[in-house]
Amino acid sequence: MSKGHSSINLAIAKGIPVRVAAPEQPLVPKTKIWIDAKTIGLKVYEELADFLMEQERQKKKPSFLRKKENKVNLEEILADIDARVTEAFEKELAEVSTNIPEAELEEALAGFKREARLEFLREVARYWPELREQVYTLAPELAPPPELGREQLSRLRELQKTVDKAIKDMEHALQTITQALDMVAEAAREEHSTLQGTAEAGKGRLQELPSQLAWAIRMRITQWLSQQAGFTERVKPLTEAVKWRRW
Repeated sequence: MSKGHSSINLAIAKGIPVRVAAPEQPLVPKTKIWIDAKTIGLKVYEELADFLMEQERQKKKPSFLRKKENKVNLEEILADIDARVTEAFEKELAEVSTNIPEAELEEALAGFKREARLEFLREVARYWPELREQVYTLAPELAPPPELGREQLSRLRELQKTVDKAIKDMEHALQTITQALDMVAEAAREEHSTLQGTAEAGKGRLQELPSQLAWAIRMRITQWLSQQAGFTERVKPLTEAVKWRRW
């Protein structure tokens, strides 16, 4: 092969298919800092879990073979998590090409520390009951809500009695409404019978009234639901909601 001709050029000249490498893409500069804080928290938890399980194994050995048991101080472990997060943060910061305000950096670092801490503490509280008191002291937001007190339970029972009475009252009211609708329906049937054979036959004024009243009552319940959702709407009395010509 003569000088000045590369193997690629020679292959192209002979018609041999050649795969030419694409030009290298420029690296996109980093403008934000992100670290996997949750993974840091989980890694520290796994280390603690290994330590605690080893202590459990030691307890099963004869006393003269046991190693001295070390108490777990979660606050010290959280300090170690902070150090690991800070190290990872500074490593990322060194690769950022833009200037980030100091206040923004401090806020971001504090957020990553909190994320790693909470992930670690959640796992500890989930699997190690004996350490939960420490967890809830360090992160009160992870503590379960308190149980109901005696006064609260007493008040809830009173409310239940109030509701029981209200339901009975509603049942009575529904029976009264049903009886009233039956009376209107019976009046409509008698009106129809009375008009038979007269010039007003088929022109009854009460025929549609039972269904109109039932619809108006249904709408009253719908309006109540709307009011509970925050909507305001004037509640019409039945005499306005239902129109019919009187004799």
